[in-house]
Amino acid sequence: MRRSHHRWNPFSLICHLIFAVGVIIQLATGPWVGTSPGWPHTFRTIHFASGWTLFVVIWIYVLYHLIAARKRLALFYPWIFARGRAMIALDIQTLVKQRKIPVRAMGGLAGMVEGLGILVLLGMTVTGAGFYLAKFVWDCPNLAYMLIVTHQDLSGFVWAYIGGHGLMAILHWVLPLRCFKDMA
Repeated sequence: MRRSHHRWNPFSLICHLIFAVGVIIQLATGPWVGTSPGWPHTFRTIHFASGWTLFVVIWIYVLYHLIAARKRLALFYPWIFARGRAMIALDIQTLVKQRKIPVRAMGGLAGMVEGLGILVLLGMTVTGAGFYLAKFVWDCPNLAYMLIVTHQDLSGFVWAYIGGHGLMAILHWVLPLRCFKDMA
Protein backbone atom coordinates (compact mmCIF):
# COMPACT_ATOMS: atom_id res chain seq x y z
CA MET A 1 0.00 0.00 0.00
CA ARG A 2 1.26 3.45 -0.89
CA ARG A 3 1.84 6.02 1.79
CA SER A 4 -0.28 9.12 1.97
CA HIS A 5 1.35 12.54 1.84
CA HIS A 6 -0.88 13.48 4.77
CA ARG A 7 0.07 12.43 8.30
CA TRP A 8 -2.74 11.97 10.78
CA ASN A 9 -2.14 13.03 14.34
CA PRO A 10 -3.12 10.23 16.75
CA PHE A 11 -6.10 12.14 18.17
CA SER A 12 -7.63 12.77 14.73
CA LEU A 13 -6.97 9.19 13.65
CA ILE A 14 -8.70 7.74 16.73
CA CYS A 15 -11.65 10.12 16.30
CA HIS A 16 -11.93 9.24 12.60
CA LEU A 17 -12.00 5.53 13.46
CA ILE A 18 -14.66 6.12 16.11
CA PHE A 19 -16.69 8.12 13.59
CA ALA A 20 -16.41 5.39 10.95
CA VAL A 21 -17.35 2.53 13.27
CA GLY A 22 -20.05 4.58 15.01
CA VAL A 23 -21.69 5.68 11.77
CA ILE A 24 -21.69 2.10 10.45
CA ILE A 25 -23.32 0.92 13.69
CA GLN A 26 -25.86 3.75 13.44
CA LEU A 27 -26.77 2.91 9.85
CA ALA A 28 -26.99 -0.82 10.62
CA THR A 29 -29.22 -0.44 13.69
CA GLY A 30 -31.25 2.63 12.67
CA PRO A 31 -33.95 0.83 10.65
CA TRP A 32 -34.95 -1.24 13.70
CA VAL A 33 -35.04 1.53 16.31
CA GLY A 34 -38.74 2.37 15.87
CA THR A 35 -40.02 -1.21 15.65
CA SER A 36 -41.74 -3.40 18.23
CA PRO A 37 -40.07 -4.53 21.49
CA GLY A 38 -38.01 -7.71 21.70
CA TRP A 39 -34.94 -8.33 19.57
CA PRO A 40 -35.14 -4.85 17.99
CA HIS A 41 -34.88 -3.40 21.52
CA THR A 42 -31.24 -4.54 21.44
CA PHE A 43 -30.76 -2.56 18.23
CA ARG A 44 -32.35 0.47 19.89
CA THR A 45 -29.99 0.23 22.86
CA ILE A 46 -26.95 -0.14 20.60
CA HIS A 47 -28.18 2.73 18.41
CA PHE A 48 -28.71 5.07 21.37
CA ALA A 49 -25.39 4.13 23.05
CA SER A 50 -23.35 4.58 19.88
CA GLY A 51 -25.26 7.77 19.08
CA TRP A 52 -24.43 9.34 22.43
CA THR A 53 -20.81 8.25 22.00
CA LEU A 54 -20.68 9.96 18.59
CA PHE A 55 -22.35 13.05 20.08
CA VAL A 56 -19.61 13.40 22.70
CA VAL A 57 -16.70 12.53 20.39
CA ILE A 58 -17.75 14.88 17.56
CA TRP A 59 -18.02 17.83 19.96
CA ILE A 60 -14.63 17.00 21.51
CA TYR A 61 -13.18 16.74 17.99
CA VAL A 62 -14.63 20.07 16.87
CA LEU A 63 -13.60 21.90 20.04
CA TYR A 64 -10.10 20.40 19.91
CA HIS A 65 -9.59 21.51 16.32
CA LEU A 66 -11.07 24.97 16.77
CA ILE A 67 -9.46 25.74 20.14
CA ALA A 68 -6.48 23.52 20.97
CA ALA A 69 -5.21 22.97 17.42
CA ARG A 70 -6.11 26.59 16.53
CA LYS A 71 -7.54 25.62 13.18
CA ARG A 72 -9.82 28.16 11.62
CA LEU A 73 -13.28 27.70 10.22
CA ALA A 74 -11.72 28.25 6.79
CA LEU A 75 -10.06 24.84 7.07
CA PHE A 76 -13.31 22.91 7.48
CA TYR A 77 -15.64 25.26 5.63
CA PRO A 78 -13.57 26.87 2.87
CA TRP A 79 -16.66 27.61 0.74
CA ILE A 80 -17.64 30.31 3.26
CA PHE A 81 -14.67 32.49 2.37
CA ALA A 82 -13.60 33.86 -1.03
CA ARG A 83 -10.05 32.55 -0.63
CA GLY A 84 -11.37 29.10 0.25
CA ARG A 85 -13.69 29.01 -2.77
CA ALA A 86 -10.73 29.98 -4.94
CA MET A 87 -8.69 27.12 -3.44
CA ILE A 88 -11.51 24.64 -4.11
CA ALA A 89 -11.67 25.83 -7.73
CA LEU A 90 -7.87 25.53 -7.99
CA ASP A 91 -7.97 21.99 -6.57
CA ILE A 92 -10.64 20.98 -9.10
CA GLN A 93 -8.63 22.53 -11.95
CA THR A 94 -5.55 20.65 -10.73
CA LEU A 95 -7.46 17.35 -10.76
CA VAL A 96 -8.84 18.05 -14.25
CA LYS A 97 -5.25 18.61 -15.44
CA GLN A 98 -4.39 15.23 -13.85
CA ARG A 99 -1.94 16.70 -11.39
CA LYS A 100 -1.40 16.18 -7.69
CA ILE A 101 -3.17 18.61 -5.36
CA PRO A 102 -0.55 20.20 -3.10
CA VAL A 103 -0.83 19.80 0.67
CA ARG A 104 -1.94 23.11 2.17
CA ALA A 105 -2.71 24.61 5.53
CA MET A 106 -6.01 26.01 4.22
CA GLY A 107 -9.04 23.84 3.41
CA GLY A 108 -9.47 23.47 -0.33
CA LEU A 109 -11.22 20.37 -1.62
CA ALA A 110 -10.02 18.10 1.21
CA GLY A 111 -11.14 20.61 3.84
CA MET A 112 -14.51 20.92 2.14
CA VAL A 113 -15.02 17.14 2.28
CA GLU A 114 -14.00 16.98 5.94
CA GLY A 115 -16.20 19.96 6.79
CA LEU A 116 -19.23 18.36 5.10
CA GLY A 117 -18.66 15.19 7.11
CA ILE A 118 -18.44 17.17 10.32
CA LEU A 119 -21.63 19.10 9.48
CA VAL A 120 -23.67 16.00 8.68
CA LEU A 121 -22.39 14.19 11.79
CA LEU A 122 -23.16 17.21 13.96
CA GLY A 123 -26.65 17.40 12.45
CA MET A 124 -27.30 13.72 13.05
CA THR A 125 -25.99 13.72 16.62
CA VAL A 126 -27.79 16.92 17.63
CA THR A 127 -31.15 15.80 16.21
CA GLY A 128 -30.68 12.27 17.59
CA ALA A 129 -29.78 13.50 21.07
CA GLY A 130 -32.59 16.06 20.92
CA PHE A 131 -35.07 13.34 19.94
CA TYR A 132 -33.92 11.14 22.82
CA LEU A 133 -34.29 13.97 25.33
CA ALA A 134 -37.62 15.17 23.94
CA LYS A 135 -39.16 11.69 23.92
CA PHE A 136 -37.68 9.99 26.97
CA VAL A 137 -36.74 12.84 29.34
CA TRP A 138 -38.94 15.87 28.62
CA ASP A 139 -42.04 14.08 27.31
CA CYS A 140 -42.51 16.47 24.37
CA PRO A 141 -43.99 14.29 21.60
CA ASN A 142 -44.34 17.09 19.03
CA LEU A 143 -40.72 18.17 19.43
CA ALA A 144 -39.61 14.52 19.41
CA TYR A 145 -41.49 13.92 16.15
CA MET A 146 -39.98 17.00 14.48
CA LEU A 147 -36.47 15.99 15.56
CA ILE A 148 -36.76 12.34 14.48
CA VAL A 149 -38.10 13.33 11.05
CA THR A 150 -35.17 15.72 10.62
CA HIS A 151 -32.81 13.00 11.90
CA GLN A 152 -34.17 10.52 9.35
CA ASP A 153 -33.95 13.08 6.54
CA LEU A 154 -30.30 13.76 7.39
CA SER A 155 -29.51 10.05 7.13
CA GLY A 156 -29.73 10.40 3.34
CA PHE A 157 -26.84 12.86 3.51
CA VAL A 158 -24.87 10.35 5.60
CA TRP A 159 -25.37 7.69 2.94
CA ALA A 160 -24.34 10.14 0.22
CA TYR A 161 -21.26 11.19 2.22
CA ILE A 162 -20.21 7.58 2.81
CA GLY A 163 -20.65 6.85 -0.90
CA GLY A 164 -18.62 9.90 -1.89
CA HIS A 165 -15.97 9.23 0.73
CA GLY A 166 -15.71 5.62 -0.41
CA LEU A 167 -15.39 6.72 -4.04
CA MET A 168 -12.61 9.12 -3.10
CA ALA A 169 -10.81 6.33 -1.22
CA ILE A 170 -11.06 4.11 -4.30
CA LEU A 171 -9.70 6.91 -6.46
CA HIS A 172 -6.82 7.51 -4.05
CA TRP A 173 -5.74 3.94 -3.38
CA VAL A 174 -7.10 1.53 -5.95
CA LEU A 175 -7.40 3.06 -9.39
CA PRO A 176 -4.09 3.33 -11.23
CA LEU A 177 -4.94 6.68 -12.81
CA ARG A 178 -1.98 8.97 -13.45
CA CYS A 179 -3.62 11.86 -11.62
CA PHE A 180 -3.98 9.85 -8.40
CA LYS A 181 -0.78 7.80 -8.48
CA ASP A 182 1.28 10.31 -6.52
CA MET A 183 -1.54 11.24 -4.14
CA ALA A 184 -1.76 7.97 -2.25
